[in-house]
Amino acid sequence: ARVEYETPYEHRLYCPQPRCSKFMGSKEDKAPGEDVTCGDCGTGICTGCKEQAHPGEKCGEGRAMAAFVLLMEEMRWRACPNCKVIVEKTEGCVHMVCRCRQEFCYACGVAWRPRRCGC
Repeated sequence: ARVEYETPYEHRLYCPQPRCSKFMGSKEDKAPGEDVTCGDCGTGICTGCKEQAHPGEKCGEGRAMAAFVLLMEEMRWRACPNCKVIVEKTEGCVHMVCRCRQEFCYACGVAWRPRRCGC
């Protein structure tokens, strides 16, 4: 406990699992961007953002993408199945033609198949 409280708050590293929250020491003792593993629950921890390890992603990238997906669902936006550009239908039928010329159904997001759409 003494080591934990002697460690400056901004350098303290804890397991991000709410049921564990074990003190892992100072993040200053680890290499920048190094992932460590909690000895109690086995969770991987990123020393950069102090969150669950995210191999291959920059810190915050996964959280930002999850927030964007929620926003897309809330606003009822769709991504073109070909070029992935985000589109918004403001009026008319569900048949969409993207700027890349891909036709798709706005209701279900799949490539357009006249009279065969599953939605």
